[in-house]
Amino acid sequence: MGPALGRASDAPAPPGPPGWARWRPWLLGSAVATAAALVAFAADTSGPDAGILQRVAVSIPLAAITAIAARLLRTPGKSP
Repeated sequence: MGPALGRASDAPAPPGPPGWARWRPWLLGSAVATAAALVAFAADTSGPDAGILQRVAVSIPLAAITAIAARLLRTPGKSP
């Protein structure tokens, strides 16, 4: 009997360090949310809600970068 298809061990490993794989969907989601906010902002830059949309579009990636920085600070470094 041949090997079973669809096993988790048969799937290719995601690129990058293994500890960061679970962050990928969240970072992709933040990129999509930022793009959506920027599209809404670009549609009417002089509207009454333009300032709020601009702040949201800037705050989403800032929050993602802050989370990454916090994770990097908690990750033990490798000595040469």
